[in-house]
Amino acid sequence: MVMMSYPVESQKGKYISIFWVIFNLGGVIGGIVPFVVNYSQGKGNVATPLPDSCYTAFVCLQALGSMSALCLAPPQRVIRDDGSHVVLMRYTNVRYELMEILKLFVNPWILLLIPISLASNFFYTYQYGPYNGALFTLRTRGLNSMLYWAAQMAAAYAVSFLHDRESLSRRQRGLLSLGIMAFLCNALWALTMVMQLRYTRGADDKHPSNDYPGGLMDLTEPGRAVGPILLYIFMGAVDAHIQSFAYWLIGTMTNDSQMLARYAGFYKGVQSLGATIAWQLDAQNVSLMGQVIVNWALIVVALPFTYYLTSRIKDRADDSIEQPADDWLMRADGSKNDYL
Repeated sequence: MVMMSYPVESQKGKYISIFWVIFNLGGVIGGIVPFVVNYSQGKGNVATPLPDSCYTAFVCLQALGSMSALCLAPPQRVIRDDGSHVVLMRYTNVRYELMEILKLFVNPWILLLIPISLASNFFYTYQYGPYNGALFTLRTRGLNSMLYWAAQMAAAYAVSFLHDRESLSRRQRGLLSLGIMAFLCNALWALTMVMQLRYTRGADDKHPSNDYPGGLMDLTEPGRAVGPILLYIFMGAVDAHIQSFAYWLIGTMTNDSQMLARYAGFYKGVQSLGATIAWQLDAQNVSLMGQVIVNWALIVVALPFTYYLTSRIKDRADDSIEQPADDWLMRADGSKNDYL
């Protein structure tokens, strides 16, 4: 909600990229840890147990992250670069919020988001397990994970320049970004399918007998590993484009922080539903090629719905007019909030 409602119209791409860089920095660190810890294992595939101090550090970081949210300025005190106030959130009750959330399921513009939302986390199951987890040695998986999330950071930063390019109308920016995304997604899954044709199972607990030619790939085998590693990095970059575009698209619908909170919740909810289905497909031993086909098909199906929504973007949200400065003091029914 903060990254979509706080910036001025021309800086939403920048704010989303800042969030995505910080967000994926944790993933980079998470990849460095198993890479360093397991590097001495060579081409082995048995993980070295992490010391208790490492888990203690993780817990401390999570606690610190949660507490740092208390340092955020109250919304009513936030002023944008152009001097305007953030559209402020009114205090409501559970019943009111529930009714507003239910309305999302009959909002045609929000329903158009379902296909891209469903597809946007679906591919993680395949990329993490049947690809990275199945084809590489343990230390190489850690390296891949680090590079995957680093590519996300770089790609999110790069695409922000397109999303905030004021020489183009916002509709033109959206259609151009969607066109690039469509090309990249189809190229990615075409290359992934070519790769998948080389094996049917990987070295995991369910399928311990790896049938990839030559067995697990290690970072010390550039002739075998460079291409597949680059493909995994490409997967991360494309994911960042999809996610950045989706958030930017949602941010074009309104500047109202309360509505964007609901839109973001809807997007993440459907996104997580897609991930749940994907993990279950893998748990049911759906063939790896079948998983590739489903992932590719979901993106293809999502594109026309997303195009229809993108083609109707306006240069400024209809409800971006600033609310009175004391609106945050009012309840949803218009009465004054006595507590405040």
